[in-house]
Parts: sequence; structure tokens; C-alpha cells
Amino acid sequence: MKTISVVVPAFNSEDTLPRLLQSLLDPSLEFLKEIIVVNDGSTDNTESIAQKYASESSKVKVLSQVNSGAGVARNSALKLTSGDYVFFCDADDVVDSIKLCEIHKRISFSDPDILVFTYGLFNQDSNKPVPMPARDWRCYSSLYK
Repeated sequence: MKTISVVVPAFNSEDTLPRLLQSLLDPSLEFLKEIIVVNDGSTDNTESIAQKYASESSKVKVLSQVNSGAGVARNSALKLTSGDYVFFCDADDVVDSIKLCEIHKRISFSDPDILVFTYGLFNQDSNKPVPMPARDWRCYSSLYK
């Protein structure tokens, strides 16, 4: 089974990080090998929240660094990933387990170098999805051959 490492840069994300981690720790996502949260110099409770989830799930790993921006945080975590694929998301995202299962099916079937897909928006005030165009998928293989 192909595995996925999830990389999450987090800066002052105490209000949103728990919702993201709960969505990623859905038991149906058994193909998720690890969730690496990079605390990017937060001054709120982001690090303690991430550590709490790490103490409750062996899938969650926490890396802390001086605030350097999301790109540096992603690159720091990328060096630690051990899954077959890497999924990047932000600390204020919510991951739909059904869509992540679709992503896993596509990479398991086609074994692409890169999978690019659209995303949906969610209105936090109304607690409803924002209408979006139909999902569009692109698989790219043999990029480096």
C-alpha cells in the first residue's frame, strides 16, 4: 500500500490546528504514515497543542523552529518524511477523508510523480461548503526520465 506523509507548517494556529489534526486522524486514513507539524516560531499555544496530539498518536510528529515562513517550514519537514508521497496542507485547512481516500486511490492506481488537484472552500461562519467548479485531476509521470 502506498503511504502518504502529511506536512503542516503552523504559525500561531491554536484556533485551527486541532480541527485539522482531528480531520487527519480519521481512522479510515490508514495509509497516512505520519503527520509532521512544524511549529514555525508560534507565540501562542500552537506547539503545546501539536505536542498533545503527538502524545496521543504515534503518527503525529512535531518539529519546532525559529519563525522562518511556511516555505522553510515545509522544506524542514520534507527532509523528515518517510511516506511514498507527501501531502502539503496548512494549519487552517480541514481535510475531507473521502477526498483524501480518492487521492490515495489515484496514486495507488497510476503511481504518478506528482498529483495536482483542485480544492474546495468552506465558510466558517455558515459552516457550509462554498460552491466550486467540478474537481479537476492531473497526474504527471516520468518527469525526470
